[in-house]
Amino acid sequence: MAKKRPKKRGCLPPIIRLALFFLFFFSIGLFVFYSIDNPNFMPGLRDRFSPEESQPLAERLKEEDLSQETFTIQVEEPVEAEEKGTGLLERLKGLLGREEAEAKPELSPRLGIDLYFATLGEDMLLASEQRTIVAGNRDTALYHAAKELLRGPTRSYLFPVIPGGTSLIDCGIQENIASINLSQEFLDKSLDTRILDDLIIYSMVNTVTGIPGIDGVVFYIDGKRIKVYGNIDLSIPAIRNEEIIRAEE
Repeated sequence: MAKKRPKKRGCLPPIIRLALFFLFFFSIGLFVFYSIDNPNFMPGLRDRFSPEESQPLAERLKEEDLSQETFTIQVEEPVEAEEKGTGLLERLKGLLGREEAEAKPELSPRLGIDLYFATLGEDMLLASEQRTIVAGNRDTALYHAAKELLRGPTRSYLFPVIPGGTSLIDCGIQENIASINLSQEFLDKSLDTRILDDLIIYSMVNTVTGIPGIDGVVFYIDGKRIKVYGNIDLSIPAIRNEEIIRAEE
């Protein structure tokens, strides 16, 4: 009579072994893909169990060769930012883009502008004389435009209306409004007539509003705001007046 072979203990059925085999490789694949999608997973896991965790942060930063660029260390980064891929490369591109935008001049280095002077005749209008001034930005263009206007015209049929001896103390721009600070001669040497008031004010206003980004002008004398000049109300910024410009023939 044949003896029965004893059954082996601990052996799993083939179907279960196959299932465990696929489960093992599926887990490895899932781990690999998760590490690819989350680059900070492995360094974070390594740092968590690394004995260097007890090392002070300042000493670890010294050991790393970090540049002294103006970067900030974000303690906690939103998940949405990680999904959009805002890593170090993207932040560097953003930083370089901002620096390039800041370095880019507002205006061209040289700017052609119309300076306005009074014309000869009874019509009492302004006519333009074009010049090229140093620019690059609005403040520089404003300064050189005002200085050129105070120098007077070069054409024989034009004459200056800004009182002689007037000098430019300083100037600036805020919210598209130019501030022009003139010396006391602007008031002391003005002619005692209201006929030229419009020509005097708008020769300056029409000149500097020709600079892109300047919409109006306020006037100062030795640092003090003037709100009236002859028959002209300067309590609000003076804007460009096209009606006082002679039409070109």
